[in-house]
Amino acid sequence: MTDVRVGATQVAQVTLEGAVARVSALTRAGEHHLVVTPNVDHLVTLERDREFADAYGRASLRVADGAPLVLLARLSGTRLPERVAGVDLATALLDAAEEQGLSVYFLGGAPDVLEVAVANARERWPRLHLAGAAAPMIDLERCTAEEDAAIEEIARARPHLLFLFLGAPKQEKWYWRNAARLPTGVALGLGGAIEILAGTKERAPHWAQRWGLEWCWRMLQDPKRLVHRYLVRDVAFVGIAARQVVDR
Repeated sequence: MTDVRVGATQVAQVTLEGAVARVSALTRAGEHHLVVTPNVDHLVTLERDREFADAYGRASLRVADGAPLVLLARLSGTRLPERVAGVDLATALLDAAEEQGLSVYFLGGAPDVLEVAVANARERWPRLHLAGAAAPMIDLERCTAEEDAAIEEIARARPHLLFLFLGAPKQEKWYWRNAARLPTGVALGLGGAIEILAGTKERAPHWAQRWGLEWCWRMLQDPKRLVHRYLVRDVAFVGIAARQVVDR
């Protein structure tokens, strides 16, 4: 599997099917693995946050969640076969986990959202081994009692797949800070995918996904949180992209 440069990171030249196969293989490797899903906001944050960049550098697999990353790779003279959205990877892995007998643990999200997501998962994947779920208060500056209890539960459950719904860069930092206490297996930074699994947020229509406009759909659903991120902070992506195209 070849990686291509996109901004300050490397992204795997892989399809959704290939990513699922790679993650399945990593579950058998007997080590700690992190899978990340780069998007525009991640690329901007990587330029400013050293710990986040280090976490990305240690990841075993990086797949292009954002359509602009696929376009940037093409403009730079390389090619990514397709966008691999985090929510698509999550559902495809739940399909594979049910088929292959892999256990899964859900960590993060609002407690009420997580509860609905778990209920939906049990209904959609009735043979899935859902090893547990927790939505503790997590503070990167100190380990809360809720967080400590969740880590202990994960250690006992020993899931093959740990779905992290903490949002970036928190989930990536949290994983490596706590990896020594966690069992071996594959953790995936999936952020807001929990809301799609729960049905509390609606996925963008296929035409918006196809034209790379899913970010706009998400912003319209949650303007208070996302307008500043997408229209102010993430404008820095233009400079990142321009530098990479010029470097080519």
